[in-house]
Amino acid sequence: MGFTAGSAINESQTNKGSFVRSAAGKITFNASGLPNKNGWGFAPTYYFNNSSSYTSLKYGSVYAADNATSVSKTLDGTFSNRNAVTIYYWGARSATMNISEGSVVDPIYDNKNSVFQRYCNGTIWSVTVPGCPYPGNLSAEPKQWTKTVKLTWNTKGDTRLSSDKDKWLVYRYKQGESASSAKRIAAVDYNTNNCEVEVPSLETEYVYIVTYQKDGWKEGIVDDLKATVTTKIVPSFVFDKVDTRSEEQSVVVTWNYGAFTNREQSFLVYSRLAGTTQWSNPVSVPRTDVNATSGEYEYTGIKNVCDSYEFKVVLKAFGKTFESPIAVGSISGSSRVASLNVSKGLYSNSVKLTWNAQQISEGNTRYVVARRMLGSKGNWSDIHTVSGTSEMYTFDDNNVASGHYYEYRVSSYINCNGNSTLTAEAIDNGFCQATGTIAGRIAYGTGTAVEGVRVNLVQAKDDAEAKSQFYSLRVDNVGGGLVLPLDREEAGAPVYGQCTPHHAGMVPPR
Repeated sequence: MGFTAGSAINESQTNKGSFVRSAAGKITFNASGLPNKNGWGFAPTYYFNNSSSYTSLKYGSVYAADNATSVSKTLDGTFSNRNAVTIYYWGARSATMNISEGSVVDPIYDNKNSVFQRYCNGTIWSVTVPGCPYPGNLSAEPKQWTKTVKLTWNTKGDTRLSSDKDKWLVYRYKQGESASSAKRIAAVDYNTNNCEVEVPSLETEYVYIVTYQKDGWKEGIVDDLKATVTTKIVPSFVFDKVDTRSEEQSVVVTWNYGAFTNREQSFLVYSRLAGTTQWSNPVSVPRTDVNATSGEYEYTGIKNVCDSYEFKVVLKAFGKTFESPIAVGSISGSSRVASLNVSKGLYSNSVKLTWNAQQISEGNTRYVVARRMLGSKGNWSDIHTVSGTSEMYTFDDNNVASGHYYEYRVSSYINCNGNSTLTAEAIDNGFCQATGTIAGRIAYGTGTAVEGVRVNLVQAKDDAEAKSQFYSLRVDNVGGGLVLPLDREEAGAPVYGQCTPHHAGMVPPR
């Protein structure tokens, strides 16, 4: 893009020409369509200065020698690339000093010590060549997981000289070394204001340079069209939160962290018994979701319900180890009695208890068997104690009376640090077999036996001892039965009966 002067020229044989930024720090003047020296007798000449004065030629001069009809002049000196430059110049018919034609005003010396004369007082023109764009607000964003740095900038300065063919060049050198060692690492389209580049080494500080590169210029860093930023990648990782959640037979370790894009990383979870120093071998927990910001692991290795465990989460990356704070957890469940079944009239002089246990850990669980009369509301009497880790237990209560109905309770306990803790209770009713024989004959007064007579067995007294005899009754003969003149409230509890496989019957209480 060329810039031409805005005012008219008096000399008819010259024109105003144009100026371009031909290279970094350089401005070139071009004019064409000039008369040649052979036909005109004089060479069209241009003079360049930094002020509207005829007395000096700060930027030099040029004339169309050897019958040329065009001139090109890279002005003397080095110009600002960022700032606009104002150039004063004029054109004239000119010759060397020994030519006597015309009215010579003043001899003029350019900075090459060439001597010209200006013929007549020509009009001095001025032109302002705009500055070039340059990068501003350059910032660097280190990205440790991709081992890259993202550079971002905006375009500042005058953009009238820019074109889509221009570029932003990115250079880098190691901090502490000479800037001359900078190497170009990227070329970015002019209309793009960011660039992401790989980093050779972590924890090394680098200087990044972004410079404007005009199309046609020799490639390189332009000092007044550049921006610099210094950064390095220092790997880090922070666990936002580490916690535990107690389950019945396990502990769930949870952790949170900031987002990162590397899905190939795995977390390591360590555990140890609280109060000890030796960590277990770690368990690897892969990170499968690139968008994940949390993780969890279920630990099932707790061997005693009384124990607390410590956990830590570790991430190994970039040759470093990042550890979380320690979290403490224990299971919420306890070993306990799960169900109880008591025999009801199955055995003579004995009641059999069977209970299932839910064994949570390896520690022993203590079970206490207690008994009382059904409906007595009295205190329980402990009749048996056993400890172990089995899933099923049995106990035969041989100290029972026929015709009595009992209520049994099994209580489970765990012992933690010398303290016994009740974990569960199970209650059921039971009784043993009560046997007896009713014998006799029914006869008329004449002594003749009567066939098919029904005999009713009735309670002789109304006290508790008499009533308890009717809690457990069975008949064996065909057609036999029982009638109990008791209701449930009076009996104090449901009445259970056991029938034999031989057509025996049981009459429920009324």
